[in-house]
Amino acid sequence: DITGHRDRAWLFTSNEAWGSAVDFTQAYISSRWIIPVSDDWRLLLRGEVGYTDAPVNDFEFVANNDETLLVSLTQLPFRYRFFAGGSFSVRGYEFESLSNNGVGSNNVITSSVEIERRIWNDWSAAAFIDSGNAFNDWGDLELFTGIGVGVRWYAAGFPIRLDVAQAQDLEGKPWQIHLTIGSTLF
Repeated sequence: DITGHRDRAWLFTSNEAWGSAVDFTQAYISSRWIIPVSDDWRLLLRGEVGYTDAPVNDFEFVANNDETLLVSLTQLPFRYRFFAGGSFSVRGYEFESLSNNGVGSNNVITSSVEIERRIWNDWSAAAFIDSGNAFNDWGDLELFTGIGVGVRWYAAGFPIRLDVAQAQDLEGKPWQIHLTIGSTLF
């Protein structure tokens, strides 16, 4: 039976005195666990938290109907911005679709709980719930949740996963299909 875990962490800092265009400090940690429960059952857990201390510009726009639109944009270089959504994040949402204004954010938090059962030889079925978001202000944290089911085929030493997930926080609760090839630990 497959078991294991993977942890990642980093700490970046940048300063205009060193030639950087923006001063920022960023810390990130993630963990993924595969825990056998019995011969045919296993639990998969995943979580990540990222924090960035970087300047944010807030803009206010007034529409024709006098409705006010607030836009929060980080000055963090695009390469270091956080996103959520997709096969290894919050399933039920498109790849990297969760962030401030679709352009990335200073912070991220996601988690996932998945139960998987072997149903026949190299085939298994799974049910899962994912939650998270990428955002600029911890005071405005809004988590988005996706729930779904999937099938896995452990062929030639690597899994092929097909998941169908529903976005719980979007109007109409749309569905997304996620196809992933490779280990769940990456």
